[in-house]
Amino acid sequence: MLREAIAALTTPATRHARRLGYVHEGIAIEARFRRCYTDWDPHIGRCQRTILSIAADCPQKGRVAVLGSGPLCDIPLPDLAGIFHEVLLIDIFHPPRARALARRFANVRLVDHDLLGFEGGGPGPGHNPAVILAAWRKKVGAVDLTISANLLAQLPLVPGKAWDDEGLRHRGLDPKTWADRIMQAHVDDLRNGPGRSCLISEWRRRWYDRDRHLIEATDPLSGLTLPPPRESWSWMVAPPGELPGGASLSVEVGRFDLSDPLSTG
Repeated sequence: MLREAIAALTTPATRHARRLGYVHEGIAIEARFRRCYTDWDPHIGRCQRTILSIAADCPQKGRVAVLGSGPLCDIPLPDLAGIFHEVLLIDIFHPPRARALARRFANVRLVDHDLLGFEGGGPGPGHNPAVILAAWRKKVGAVDLTISANLLAQLPLVPGKAWDDEGLRHRGLDPKTWADRIMQAHVDDLRNGPGRSCLISEWRRRWYDRDRHLIEATDPLSGLTLPPPRESWSWMVAPPGELPGGASLSVEVGRFDLSDPLSTG
């Protein structure tokens, strides 16, 4: 905990990122990655192999953008830096692990950007996710491959803590509709933007009690227009001991091919 607190205080970050909780969340994910490496390793391997397969098939190898790059646990950065002329790591906050890895490669650039565009004070009736979720393209220009790995279902979570359900309703927003609109806008940006895209996301969550009895199962992508995952695997995000009361959380993760005809709905 002391190591996390020091990192949160000393790592460069904007006031906006700190206020919304992204600094605390980014440091916490990095710490959980270290604690739960054995449980996370199969998932990390699948993500990296999937990304490398798509990168190898990309006809142009000029620029690749990683959206919500975070601590880069699931991103094969050295390989991407060797394949593409330039690698753009785009996030509102770049944790220490990401900064250290990026410094090793002259063609890797950290881009500070809030994908949700909340610098103006948070969501409201005039908040247009379709425009805001694609704004990063104007900031960095054209790319040949866009990677979204384990980001989609997380997009509404951190700002959703800053603006809880009551706060969202006060702003004229239904929480579930607001979350679905954000995620759908991200999917549409990946689907319609120039270049190829790689979407890896959790699509089912299962919570278990200390005796491994299923407590609840949910589908965070139930309100979206997506094809079935082309491939899928399990990820023990929070093994026993990580959550209060001995509970644990496992998710199903999938690779979604947005060029699939089914993805148009």
